[in-house]
Amino acid sequence: MFQLLIVDDERLAIEAIQQAIDWESMGITNVFEANNIKKAKEIMQEHNIDLMLCDIEMPQGSGLELLEWVREHKPKTVTIFLTCHADFSYAQKAIQLGSLDYLLKPTPYETLAVSINKAIRTIEEQSESMVNNKIREVWNHHQPLLIENFWRDVIEQTIPSNLKAIQDAMDRRGISMPEQVIFLPILIKIKRWNENFNKREAKILEYALRNAGEELLINKHGNSGHLVTLNEGTLIAIQAVNQAPKHDVLRENCRAYIEACNSYFYCDINCYIGEVVAADKISDAVEKLIEFDKNNATEINSAISIKNAKPATVVVELPDMTTWAVLIKENAQQQALDEIKEYVMKLSQRKGFDTRVLHKFQQDFTQMIYYVLKLKGVKAHLLYSEPQSAALITKAIYTVDDLLVWIHDIVEKTINYISTFEQSESIVDKVIQYIKINLEQDLSRESIAETIGMNPDYLTRVFKKATGLSIVEYLAKERVKRAQELLTKTDMPISMVAASVGYHNFSHFSQMFKKHTSVNPNVYRNEYRSRKGMLS
Repeated sequence: MFQLLIVDDERLAIEAIQQAIDWESMGITNVFEANNIKKAKEIMQEHNIDLMLCDIEMPQGSGLELLEWVREHKPKTVTIFLTCHADFSYAQKAIQLGSLDYLLKPTPYETLAVSINKAIRTIEEQSESMVNNKIREVWNHHQPLLIENFWRDVIEQTIPSNLKAIQDAMDRRGISMPEQVIFLPILIKIKRWNENFNKREAKILEYALRNAGEELLINKHGNSGHLVTLNEGTLIAIQAVNQAPKHDVLRENCRAYIEACNSYFYCDINCYIGEVVAADKISDAVEKLIEFDKNNATEINSAISIKNAKPATVVVELPDMTTWAVLIKENAQQQALDEIKEYVMKLSQRKGFDTRVLHKFQQDFTQMIYYVLKLKGVKAHLLYSEPQSAALITKAIYTVDDLLVWIHDIVEKTINYISTFEQSESIVDKVIQYIKINLEQDLSRESIAETIGMNPDYLTRVFKKATGLSIVEYLAKERVKRAQELLTKTDMPISMVAASVGYHNFSHFSQMFKKHTSVNPNVYRNEYRSRKGMLS
């Protein structure tokens, strides 16, 4: 539905036009009128005017001046001039300003109706064009995301891996590709960030890294394709090609991209160049690249072509770690680290070495460390009490460098803890102090050892060697000593005395007290008071 404004200083002319035209049949719902430019502007500012019929010569300003204002402030409004002036300069100026039509009074109403219908068609065409432009703008904005989602669905096999299903999915999503095109996948794997970034900073760098990948791996040399994010730290560049490209060129592009990532994005990455395949084989090709990356434990910041690559069949023997255990046990930290590093570097150069071998080595090494800790009576969980240590063990199975960082950390911590716990006098002091402070608690050998961070059996041996008593014996002795003080120096009920030294069962307390003093608590208190009375 449309709205029309008639601008004319002659009242009779406006009324004649309003009555002569069947506005409703044309789809015009509202007809406004103005007898001067000022009034016309006010109406146009208050209402969305689609069409304006305007005279040229008016007392308070010309229609041409009004059209100039309309072009600036209401450019969607279509204007038809209806005037008595046949001056060519007027007509020329009107056309220059974008007037749709220039009619001379008196104009037959049929001619005016034709001109108005023409204006309405123009408005409809402009509206349709604007809608189409908006749709096109939205499509162009979202098309890269639609295409990326399409390729992710192909890789993850949400779209079945057959050409018909893939073509149907492309048709539904409005994606077109030449029939003869083939595809080359390149896996981009971020191995590590070399700076500590917060989430926002990491997102910005990932976006920049992605843009660089599109420029250097896809669009370079006039290629086309798309970059797909599979998960955090893993991207796939999919080049669309007519024939298999030269691998030396691909590797050179990948090396340039890796250097840019090292220099500008503070990360170490690998690029794995796959094989050229049809669309229905993309999923298998990408899976092969991901598996290759999982098994790569030695190469970093490398452009790796997996063409004709075969899985390793050589069995890599792992070392006997007994000598390392002895060195760690004897506090020979540097010698142990030097020998371990030398062996790991030689191991990584053997044919068949991959992350599976690295993982097995890490498990055996952990077992060796736990064996040393058990010999020394140290609890293993203390090694991973810090978040940093827990993070290192998680990363240790990915690359040789990460493994060596973890080995250095765990060996250093193991030796430090052993050295600390072997200072038996300080440990005994800690136990004695802990018992005195917590005598009213439900203490046991195990709970005390857990607090100190030592194996209960080993702690008992150390404690008895220093005091001549086991922890349980010492605990009972201290409880009786505290109970004797409370019985003789206070009027506390015996049940409260029992609770104060860690016994909530009165019978059990009485038995324990009598075992160490030969009398029960009540007799002990009465005898003490009798002796005190005699002395006084």
